[in-house]
Amino acid sequence: MEKHIPNLLTLGNLFCGFLGILFCLEGDSNLAWGGMMVFAGATFDVFDGMSARMLKVNNPIGGELDSLADVVTFGLLPSVIVYKLLALSQVDWMYLFYTDDIPVLALISF
Repeated sequence: MEKHIPNLLTLGNLFCGFLGILFCLEGDSNLAWGGMMVFAGATFDVFDGMSARMLKVNNPIGGELDSLADVVTFGLLPSVIVYKLLALSQVDWMYLFYTDDIPVLALISF
C-alpha cells in the first residue's frame, strides 16, 4: 500500500489542476479559486516527490503521471487563468501561447 502513496498525491495535484480549470471556466468571479488550485497542486507536488524519495518508490508510471499533472496544473491551468484575464481586458491574446509552451518545454528538457 505504501508504494501507492506518491501516485495518490500526484493524482491530488492533477485533481487540483482540473478543478482549477473548471473554476476558471465557470465564471470570472472564480478566477481566484483557480489561482488557489495552482498553489494546492504545488503542495501536492512537493509532497509526492518527498514521499517517493522517503519510501524509495520509483516506477515509470509515477514519473509519467507526475509530468502529466505538472503540465495540467502548472501549464494548462495558468494558461486558462491568463486567457480569462486577457478576455476581461483588451490586451493581445497571443501572450497565452507563451504561458502554455514554456512549462511544456521545461518538462521536455528533464
